[in-house]
Amino acid sequence: MWLADDPGSKYDGLAIASHKQVQMAVMLELPTGIADKLTNRSQLRRARRFKLRRRPKRFDNRHRPEGWIAPSQKAKVEFRLKVIRELCRIYPITGFVVEDVRFNHYRKHWGKNFSTVEIGKAYLYEELKKLGQLKLYEGWETQEERDVQGLKKIKSKSKRVLESHAVDAVAMLSRWLGTLDLRVPEFWVFKHPNLRRRSLHLQNPAKGGVRRVHGGTVALGVPKNTICILKSRLYRTGGSTKGRLSLHDLSLEAKRVRRNAKIGEIKLLFRQTIFGKEVLKGFALAPAPPHG
Repeated sequence: MWLADDPGSKYDGLAIASHKQVQMAVMLELPTGIADKLTNRSQLRRARRFKLRRRPKRFDNRHRPEGWIAPSQKAKVEFRLKVIRELCRIYPITGFVVEDVRFNHYRKHWGKNFSTVEIGKAYLYEELKKLGQLKLYEGWETQEERDVQGLKKIKSKSKRVLESHAVDAVAMLSRWLGTLDLRVPEFWVFKHPNLRRRSLHLQNPAKGGVRRVHGGTVALGVPKNTICILKSRLYRTGGSTKGRLSLHDLSLEAKRVRRNAKIGEIKLLFRQTIFGKEVLKGFALAPAPPHG
């Protein structure tokens, strides 16, 4: 089997196929807001250290190791690889088809010979080669195959539909594998859980000038996003208030439905690190082949 990946800045499209049939398609919603969180952390740290007297100047305490990747780009690449590795555990995938993203870095004012996108792309390719064969396509080749097969693609990439992004991954598999039944039996959307990492305190103090501790990945000894059972229903754990856990539903938005669950009343199952939702069940995207 082969897996195709159409990478993007906010969304990815994946598809898996054998030599005859597309098995499934996936839309990835990549992590966002990493740079803003790092900027906020830096400002809070600078404000704390500004109050220290006789603090020596330090300009040479930041050394980037070899192979360093910008945090915003690393979060996206690591999430791609995490989903791909999980799919490799389910399907006997032996090769990968990836659309090689290329653009003029000098025109974008990101540096003439350097870009964090290029570093992240190189790291992704190295990791995929460890899992199987790697075949690269350019954007015009994907579009050409999509036009030949009559596959439709919509402009809105944020919509959780097959035609927004995953259709390009199906087109790449069709170009690489040749004769292929393009009907897609399953379409899933995967998303990275949004955790509030622990910080020393809130940015703004409450009444009385007190800043309480903020964030964290564990609540009352239970890791957040742990799937649990309460009264024969499945929930996802969240934070805590006055010794009680908040419980969330299993949707991609993880809406809170309870906020006063007792630890002794719930049964913990496993921690969820990838949110998934089945959007389509049944054949779609391409018409059924003629009989006979």
